[in-house]
Amino acid sequence: MMPKLFILYAFLILSGCDCKKSVPTPPGAPATFMPTTTGSTWNYSTQTYLPVPSTGTYTLKATAKDSVIGSKTYKVFTNSNADNEYYNITGTDYFQLGNLAALNQRLELLYLKDAAAGTTWTETKTINFPGIPVPISVPLNYSVIEKGISYTVGTKTFTEVTQIKITIGTLSVMGFTITPVSDFKYYYARGVGRIYARTKLTISVPLAGININNDDELKLISYTIL
Repeated sequence: MMPKLFILYAFLILSGCDCKKSVPTPPGAPATFMPTTTGSTWNYSTQTYLPVPSTGTYTLKATAKDSVIGSKTYKVFTNSNADNEYYNITGTDYFQLGNLAALNQRLELLYLKDAAAGTTWTETKTINFPGIPVPISVPLNYSVIEKGISYTVGTKTFTEVTQIKITIGTLSVMGFTITPVSDFKYYYARGVGRIYARTKLTISVPLAGININNDDELKLISYTIL
């Protein structure tokens, strides 16, 4: 039962849902950290180091479609290897709407703020896991580590980059107190979007037979912003 906690981790690093409001950038305003112009594409490579090494690629493409859910309008993107992705920008806040198909649940994350380095925020999400009789509260801790930096991915150096770090707080599940060792780092370039991610998670509870050790990497190979 307990390893199903890994589904949350998979959502955080591989989610095919990010949200963005389809409103043009006003003249003179800075570009966003996730362009939504119809037809724009991003080609990514993926590398899994643990637990089983593997590689892959996928293409993200902005469509002309919007989806209204609750009070937000999400821009719809296609993912060549997964379900559609959804993005929303409200002011300087960037939201990610993730559909946990395995759990028949949808979660919204405030995954990025266009804010100064040192800015922090937290969210607590309630997840219903199969086989566990009570919902689990999952605390997520975010911080803007760097802003306005240059960052190189492959042979391309991006400017106006923001680094976001996410960690998972202590979990309480069926009498077990679990403190994950988590380090999720994401890099976003203004006017381009997500350019790099490295996500590591270790959860070890010997008495419950739990030993999760995962390490994944995402790189932007090429892109076309229309």
